[in-house]
Amino acid sequence: MTRRDPLATAAPGNVEDLIPASRARPRKWEANNPATSYRIPPALREAAYNLRENLAAIARATGDWTTQDEVADVFFCRALEQYKTNPAILPTTASPNSRTGQTLVAEETWTATPPDIPIPVKKPKNTTPRVILAFRIKRATAAAVKTLASTVCLPVGETALALLLTSLAEYRSGKFRLKVQPKIILRAGSGWENES
Repeated sequence: MTRRDPLATAAPGNVEDLIPASRARPRKWEANNPATSYRIPPALREAAYNLRENLAAIARATGDWTTQDEVADVFFCRALEQYKTNPAILPTTASPNSRTGQTLVAEETWTATPPDIPIPVKKPKNTTPRVILAFRIKRATAAAVKTLASTVCLPVGETALALLLTSLAEYRSGKFRLKVQPKIILRAGSGWENES
């Protein structure tokens, strides 16, 4: 009695067609709701870590479906409104490690000979990880934060951190609270429209 080849009788065609292949997931929602990233200066790393933990804790305490991004968006909007009445909530100067506000100019009144500049020795790479806060917030809110940062001549990440910390302090002191509000869905014409 001869042995049967199971692959020969299983299906006609190539054997590779029998192996299940992964399908690409549609990423339409991610494309429509991109994350806005803020690079935080190393001097403010601990404050950024604490802020991230606080936002996550507030999101968990607010409700099952509340995300950290929604809490951050509300905090940004609150702080931007607060800035209109009290500009002192943002620092007036950038942190010492930021590059914002530095300009190089040529001075023609130098009378001494230029110093010999030694060739730099390659430094070891900095092993401290960069801190980046990323939130899926409304585009108008992200644009307002970026505009405010350029207006006050601070880095965008530092401005975002200061705004969020201001709102967090107000939330902790009880000046406002977060309330889950249901979205209203209206039946309009041919289909359902989302109205919030």
